[in-house]
Amino acid sequence: MTAILIAAGCYTICALADKYAVAKAKLNGTEFTFIMSFATSIFMTLLLPFIDHDITFSWQSLIFIALIAVNKAAEFLLATLILREMSAFELKAWLGTVMFVSYFVDMLYGSTFKALCLVCIAVTGIGLFLIAKSNGQQVHYKKIALPLIGYLATRFSYGIIMRFGAVYMPSSMILYFALILMTIVLLPKIKIKKLLTENKKGTLVTAVTKFPNAIGLIAENAAVAVSLMGSSLIQPIILVALFFIGIIRKESCTKLNLAGGIISIIGIVAFQLVNSLM
Repeated sequence: MTAILIAAGCYTICALADKYAVAKAKLNGTEFTFIMSFATSIFMTLLLPFIDHDITFSWQSLIFIALIAVNKAAEFLLATLILREMSAFELKAWLGTVMFVSYFVDMLYGSTFKALCLVCIAVTGIGLFLIAKSNGQQVHYKKIALPLIGYLATRFSYGIIMRFGAVYMPSSMILYFALILMTIVLLPKIKIKKLLTENKKGTLVTAVTKFPNAIGLIAENAAVAVSLMGSSLIQPIILVALFFIGIIRKESCTKLNLAGGIISIIGIVAFQLVNSLM
């Protein structure tokens, strides 16, 4: 349980930091992606003794490293477009749809159908609808609809790529080398002096908060090693944490938005519990 809480806490910090980097620090997509990849790879280097770093290079592993690099670059770039409009909590709520799609895909490979899961999906859908309706004037959904779909697609495809890539190299190391590759490719496009002078605070906050991200990766791997059910609780915990953080910070929130948030949390948490326990 300790590993689960550590991972959830670290990822919550990162979610809030990503929102800050995009909405307050005004980092563009290229800058945000570069800092994310560079800082995370540095911190992962420091934590290599605690990560499964059994490296076996082959043409297959190199392909999966390249695929993950493209996947994560697309995810980070799309996140900058979405987080300018959407809160960290709302984005995490939408990520629940990736979990649902994964459930239906698993059914194609023999997973048991559970009627209660469909009820949970419907409940979450109602919650997301209420959130979208309440935020209709603040969030330009027409503007971010395609980026949001693309973002969710990258998060879904990430799991698929890693599932097949882990046959040739530990997933943590595939991600590690993918981040290094992204850093090298983006370096010529980045104005380092500008980041360190004109946007020093935004750059520093974004970079430093990648250390919790690296720790979260290790804690999540530790949770998976103990129990797949336990690791599945990480995302719901993050969602609940972001929800209450928003309330504590007194972020702008209508009654409809509050109801949608609560309903979304109930649907996603219930889905995870039903899918894990039954």
